[in-house]
Parts: sequence; structure tokens; C-alpha cells
Amino acid sequence: MGVWGELSIPLRSCLTGMQTPTPPSGGIVDDPPVENGPSRECIMLPSRLSQTVKCTIAVLTLCATLFFAYVSSWHRFVDAYFAERESRRVLAAASTAQQLQAAVGSLGVFYTFPDRSWLAIRYRDSHASIWSVAVARDSGGNWYESREHFCAAFSVAQLEQRIPASVLPDTPSDARAQWLRQLGASPDLGSARQCLAAHFTKIR
Repeated sequence: MGVWGELSIPLRSCLTGMQTPTPPSGGIVDDPPVENGPSRECIMLPSRLSQTVKCTIAVLTLCATLFFAYVSSWHRFVDAYFAERESRRVLAAASTAQQLQAAVGSLGVFYTFPDRSWLAIRYRDSHASIWSVAVARDSGGNWYESREHFCAAFSVAQLEQRIPASVLPDTPSDARAQWLRQLGASPDLGSARQCLAAHFTKIR
């Protein structure tokens, strides 16, 4: 029936109880009966309305509080959490070299080593909310994670794989760029894992 349907019943009873009595056919009107005041339903009507309004205000206040909390700080953790889960799902679904290269995207990098092993790093970040997530998977079944902000470092490393150094413009030569070049030049997966440990943590 709904809230307004429930409230309309006692409202009608209140109005009915307050109607003026109809005079008899003889034309003589007896003294009207003494009213005992409003019925119990009439007294409860404002109380029910007050409770409904209070509940509505409480729900709206809670929603507004959660929204502003998410916008101000929670989204840093929530967005990073979902980015990490997506990276794991995408990397786990890839099996061939072509699929792994597509899985890392434009912000990550895919390395192959002389012993036919490989390392795939998928990276996502958000400068607006200041969160960064890098997830790595190697051919031996190990998974790694880092929350460092790599910005475009993996994209530059991917570019260096495709274009000869003589053609490339001046590329970064800071410590992180040197670390990535060392990682890409690893002779085998064991060496790559040791190099990766400088910025990543093994998660399984």
C-alpha cells in the first residue's frame, strides 16, 4: 500500500469523525454529542510523518557522507585495488608472446630473455588521485607488485626495444632508466628476478 496509503486511512477517519451531524427529518436538532477529542489514529499521524522524514534525512546524509569520503580519499585505495585485480586478470589470461605484449599495454613492458623465459609488467596510475600499481608475471609462474610511481618509464623502455638507439632522441639516463636497461639485458630469468627485486615485491 505504501506509506501514503497507510497514512490516508487514519486521515480519512479523522475527517469523518469531525463532520457536522445531519439534522433529523423533523427539523429539531438535538444537542450534538460530546466529542472525546481526536482519535488515536489522528494523534499518531504526525508521529508517523515525523519518523518517515527523519529516516529519509538520515539515509541522504549517509549517502552524502560516503560520497564525499570517496571523492576526498577513499578512491585512492579503491581505484588502486580494482586496477591491481584487473592487471592480474589480464596477465593471467595471456599465454603467447603476442598476447602478453598486448596485455602490458602502452604503459607496461614485455621482456624476453636468451633462455627463452619472459617477464611481463603491466602498469597503471592516476595523477589525479596519486596512486600507482605495477603488476608483473614471469614465465616461471611468479607474481610481483609495486606501488612506486613509474610514470612513463616502462613506455620509454618499450620504445627502446622497438627503435634503434641511434634513431631515438635523448632518453632518460637516471637511476630508474638504467635499472630498466639492466633488467632488459638480463641473460636469464634468475638474473631478471634479482634485478626486479630492487623495485618490486614478490606476492606469490
